Amino acid sequence: MADVILIIDDDTDRAVLTKIILNKAGYQCMNAYDGEQGINMARSAKPNLILLDLVMPGMNGFDVCIQLRKLPETIDTPVIFLTAKSETANKVKGLQVGADDYVTVPFERDELLLRVRALLRRTKASPLERQGGQPGKIIAVFNLRGGAGCTTLAVNLAVGLRNLWNQEVGLVDFSLPIGVANIYLNIRPQHSISELTEYFPEMLDKEMIEKHLTFHESGIYLLGGIFEPANAEKVTEQHVAAVLDRMREQFSYVLVDTSHDFSPQTLSIFDKADEILIPVPPDIASLLLTKASMQIFGDLGYIEDKIRLVVNWTFKENGLSIEHIQEAFQHPVGSLIQYDTGVSESISTGIPAILSQSKNLVAALEDLAWDLSRPLEQLSIPDAPSEMWKRVSKRKSSFKQPKSFWKHLFK
Repeated sequence: MADVILIIDDDTDRAVLTKIILNKAGYQCMNAYDGEQGINMARSAKPNLILLDLVMPGMNGFDVCIQLRKLPETIDTPVIFLTAKSETANKVKGLQVGADDYVTVPFERDELLLRVRALLRRTKASPLERQGGQPGKIIAVFNLRGGAGCTTLAVNLAVGLRNLWNQEVGLVDFSLPIGVANIYLNIRPQHSISELTEYFPEMLDKEMIEKHLTFHESGIYLLGGIFEPANAEKVTEQHVAAVLDRMREQFSYVLVDTSHDFSPQTLSIFDKADEILIPVPPDIASLLLTKASMQIFGDLGYIEDKIRLVVNWTFKENGLSIEHIQEAFQHPVGSLIQYDTGVSESISTGIPAILSQSKNLVAALEDLAWDLSRPLEQLSIPDAPSEMWKRVSKRKSSFKQPKSFWKHLFK
């Protein structure tokens, strides 16, 4: 059955032309020529999408949109303002009163259809429905200081979660102004985030993002970062939010390598993230910067459980003790990753350290991947447990089973 679109516009010629364009694209259309008529038709017909003019006799478009958002029949119905009023203030107010998009006229036929299709596709199903009741988990890896091991952890945890649960895992390189996660995987993406910035954020859908992913032999998918620093300014917080929303729908876990700042783009990542992982090298400068970050997270209203601190020894010796670090933050320190030459070797070879022969390092990374997993997985036994799951669950002693159980499982 064709999607139904209600056009509320007092300009008869424009309303008819818009209807013809949409009819040819396969949509069923209805026309209302003032705000009151439009509200009544929306309540009775329950259209899939509403195109709304701004300047009309009687109720203007803003007032109509406010009323639509108050009605149970139309509270979630997508609304696109379609008007000749192109001032930024009008666009901002349109979004503030509940509209989902704003298209100025005269418009290109293809642009209108792309926006309509993108908005309808986004509202067809929720992330929960696509994930079978459980949304994908977004984990942002962040530190204000470069060299803390953010990219290393993002890459290795992505591979670890894939190997642990045998589920789809995505890695997004949002480190600006230039991303290097692909180097840590020894791959050269044909596409990157830079190309996605050529589109309006609301046009970014699952199919478009899939075309820009690069598969790695470990089983994860990488959305490559910005390779030309001059293109970094094209990445807006709206692009960031749209990409992460779509990735959450596609993957069970999404690891995000972030910039070392609190820019609008990075804040957009934090808002979308379920957990923010902060690797802390055990030195004074790192502690001061991390403490400042924790203060900002508190000011932003993030709950304490959203932040996870891990001590990451990026140098060989003479670092602060765990006790000093714990005392400095008054926040739980979840894990300890000891210094290991295997990390630098893995970066040079492009082979993630979690796949190396460094037993202590591998164990630390595997355990951290487990700690970051969703509770539902931690409390269940996979139908076909991976070798990594067997190792980690045995170390964690997560399941209080009799010895006969473990003997059977690890035979």
